[in-house]
Amino acid sequence: MPCISTPTFNNLVKPKTVFPFLGIFFISALLCLPYSLLHGQLSPDSIASVWKNPSIPNQERFKAFEQYYQNMISSSPIDVVGSSEQHWMLANASQSKKEMAIAMDNKAHALCLLGEYDDAVRAIKDAYRISMELNDSLAMASKQANIGTIYYYQSKYQEAVQYFNTGLSIYQGTKEELKEADILNNLGLVFLAINSYQLAEDYFQRTLHFYQKHEKDTLIGNIWLNLGVTYFEMGQITEAQHHAEKALQIFQKTNNEIGRADCHQLFANIYELEGRVDKA
Repeated sequence: MPCISTPTFNNLVKPKTVFPFLGIFFISALLCLPYSLLHGQLSPDSIASVWKNPSIPNQERFKAFEQYYQNMISSSPIDVVGSSEQHWMLANASQSKKEMAIAMDNKAHALCLLGEYDDAVRAIKDAYRISMELNDSLAMASKQANIGTIYYYQSKYQEAVQYFNTGLSIYQGTKEELKEADILNNLGLVFLAINSYQLAEDYFQRTLHFYQKHEKDTLIGNIWLNLGVTYFEMGQITEAQHHAEKALQIFQKTNNEIGRADCHQLFANIYELEGRVDKA
């Protein structure tokens, strides 16, 4: 799930970026929330009342911040910016560098959604410095990749490649294959954006290898579609249609409406190019 819509390429379908923030927002930590917080649908105000209550243990207050981020990041990123600053202050007072980094990560995510890219990069770099102090190589890798993602949205492709490759080298050293695949896909998108189609194809194929190995169906569909877009741009229309059909099969199986719509848009571009106006 991209945090913001992917730029279009020559008015073609939107290539599917794999959650550009690469899972650094610690959503899995919400599984540790106490039953009292997980039971029922709590309102944002109810969740906020947990972290605002100094009588509640800090660990539970930190978890409340994370649940708030999960609930609000898409619908109200400006509120997440404000809450992340309160999170950082509590973490600083508690001398919890890990929580300080989590707060800055979520602030960066929200700022990215708001289109405030330079501020988002500064926030991630602050979090990166903390991860360096903690000697947390995986967190450092994800932050490098996230900076690359923001540069991608800013069309700063040389910088994006530099940061993606730094994160990629760390993941390759730690055998984090799915995270490696995420960055390979994003590198493919960079090369697609600058019309280096052969390189884009290579990175998408490498991505596909890992997603198939780990049986990530929806992500496999995304890569089939990315390859379809790439082949379309290369003028290999038969290959483009073939890969779009494979993507569509997966999106139908997984009830992915957005993916199906993107496939049909690619089909429309193919039919238009072929002069089949009745099908476009």
